[in-house]
Amino acid sequence: ASYRRGLDSLERGRFRPADAREQEALLQIFNRGGFMTGYAFGAEDAGIIFPESVNHQGVLLGEVESVREDLARVRLTRDLHDGDGLRIRRGRTEGEMTYAGKEVPAGETAVIRLRQGLAAKPGDPVFRLTDALQLREAMAAEERTVPVDMRLEAWPGAPLRLILSDGETEAEVTGETAEAARSRATSAEEMVRQLVKTGGTGFAARRTEAETEGAFVPVSTLNRLRREGLEKLAAARREAFERELAGAEKEKTLQESAKGKETGFPAEPMSFPESEDAVLPDPVTVRTLEQAEACRRENVRIILYPEDFREEALESLITNMRPGDWLRLPEVCEEETLRGLLRFAQRHADRLGGVVLGSIGQRVLRWPVPFAAGPGVPVMNREAAELLREEGCAFAWASPELSGEELRGLLKVSPLPLAAPVYGRTQLMLLHHCPARTALGLREGHRDCRMCDRGDPRSLAGHGLEDERGYRFPLQRVRLPEGCLIRLLNTLPTDLGDKAVAGLRAAEMTAETPEEARRILDALLRNEKTGEEATRGHWNRPVL
Repeated sequence: ASYRRGLDSLERGRFRPADAREQEALLQIFNRGGFMTGYAFGAEDAGIIFPESVNHQGVLLGEVESVREDLARVRLTRDLHDGDGLRIRRGRTEGEMTYAGKEVPAGETAVIRLRQGLAAKPGDPVFRLTDALQLREAMAAEERTVPVDMRLEAWPGAPLRLILSDGETEAEVTGETAEAARSRATSAEEMVRQLVKTGGTGFAARRTEAETEGAFVPVSTLNRLRREGLEKLAAARREAFERELAGAEKEKTLQESAKGKETGFPAEPMSFPESEDAVLPDPVTVRTLEQAEACRRENVRIILYPEDFREEALESLITNMRPGDWLRLPEVCEEETLRGLLRFAQRHADRLGGVVLGSIGQRVLRWPVPFAAGPGVPVMNREAAELLREEGCAFAWASPELSGEELRGLLKVSPLPLAAPVYGRTQLMLLHHCPARTALGLREGHRDCRMCDRGDPRSLAGHGLEDERGYRFPLQRVRLPEGCLIRLLNTLPTDLGDKAVAGLRAAEMTAETPEEARRILDALLRNEKTGEEATRGHWNRPVL
């Protein structure tokens, strides 16, 4: 509702910021440490993350005045409602409970029964996590519906006819021939009474009328006619929306094409389909040139996913890459960085074997070399594979979230060569903030940071995140001109080396030494497990 009000005020030409009451309501629903400006307005690193807790913080409700046995007296700064969810905080220790009792207004003292085992002392702050009154109001809010007008024609001896309209889109359905009443005719009022029962359909009757005289129409017939009519109107609305969307997309394409001629950013992709008779090599993604040399095999395609995408680093990389090696693009980058990558590919098209797209949005560029859809475009079904094939994609990655059964089924029907991820640490998250800079409390300077370049011991290099069970999740940077992206990798690599798959077998080396990479790849090519401590991923454990 707050977002809607903001958009409406913008449309009226005078933006109205959320007032104090509205802001408090937003904080009450969910917040981690209050509000921030966000990436779009310059927040970064420590300005993005609330380091104290990952939980909902609620709003301050009051303070403990005194405690006697399992009862705490709390001086309130806000109203307390029956059913409110509360949290008492003592340093880093927290205890939650639900208040049951009469409403107590702000400024007064409420008596709260502490949950068994929960300690409290005077001065402890009390936070409200859930406002029972707010949640009841939200649950009572009416579902948004589309107003619909209906007119029924029910004349003896003629087919029943129902016309529906939402003011822009119309639909019409006909039913069986209306019978003349033998004893009592169905009145127009009775017909209308059945037609207006639109509950659960997304429509709400606005103007409903029935034209009839001397006809008998069973209730079941009226209900069926209403249901079919609303379904047909819903379908017509979807078709109208799709036509409008298609028109908008066509206009956008024309504009982008015109813009492309001006900027060198063409909208139409170039495709480089490989021969249908060719046997594609298995893709192996590496992070360093040393890993690349260790993994070179006749039936392997080397894909470099380097740590550093700045221009000087890329020029040094291409000098030492072998002709035919591919380059994997970052999943996220600023437009100017993407322009730079396109220019790099144009300059070195004679050496690059191709590029692996980091996101589907990068497809629209006119890459001067073949392209594949990488792990950032995970294919889940045949339709996605078909769409990528039509776009000229050479091959793509199957999603690591597919189970073994789902993966094998997809590989059998895919019209596009798919790479099954059989080895590597799955990327769990992509962070735009640097945990090392965040830990230092740095709120600016992300773009110009050189801590890793200088070998600063406080930098990200060599660090990871550790969970409550002691598992360590590696952090790897992807250095872009605008600053670093940080890859959070799984604590263990996925190893499906001994599982037979009909498609390409994709491996990714991240922190492996060249010797480890060579040994791992040899095992994979023999269809064996690598011998590393590993996980099976979702092979035996479907997501749904």
